[in-house]
Amino acid sequence: MEKHKGWIRYTELNQDRTKSIGSQIINTYDKRKDNTHCAQEQVDEDLKGFPDQLLKCVENGKKHFDDNFYIQILFCLDRVLDGARKNIFVAQLSCPAPFYDQSVYKYHKKEDRLEFLWCVPDIDLCEFYRYNLNIVPDDEKELYANIMDFFSGKLAKREYFENHGEEVPNS
Repeated sequence: MEKHKGWIRYTELNQDRTKSIGSQIINTYDKRKDNTHCAQEQVDEDLKGFPDQLLKCVENGKKHFDDNFYIQILFCLDRVLDGARKNIFVAQLSCPAPFYDQSVYKYHKKEDRLEFLWCVPDIDLCEFYRYNLNIVPDDEKELYANIMDFFSGKLAKREYFENHGEEVPNS
C-alpha cells in the first residue's frame, strides 16, 4: 500500500513469490506452445481474485477517507512476465479522467454503497467496436455504450461533474 495526499495505491500482486520470474515465464511459454492455455482460460486467470482485491481497496479507502471516494482500476501488462495482465487498484478522493484500460467505481460513504461508473477497454477493442456495432455481442452492449460515451466526451463530462458538482460550462 502506497499512501499519498488524496490517493492510496493498493495492489496485491497475484504472482507466486515462491517461484522465480524465469520459471513463471517458462511455464507461460509451455502452456502457449502446446495450446493447452486458451484465451478464455487466460481471462479467467486474470479476473481471479478481482472482486476480493476491489473490496480490499474499498475497505482501505474507508479507513483513510472521511467522504466519498473513487476506485480506479488500471489494467496493464507485466512486460517482465511476457504480457501477463495485472490490475492496479487506486483509491482516490477525486474522480479520475477516463482513459483506456481503466475501470472506475465510486464509493458512497453514507450509504456504504459501491457504484460502477465506467469501463474503457484497450484502444484496439475501442476502435474495433466503435466502427462495428453490428458484431458487438449482446452481453457487451454496456461496454459498447461506455466506449461510445468515452469517444463522445460524456465520460469526461461525468468526471468533471463528479469533481466540481456542476455541469461543464458552455457544454
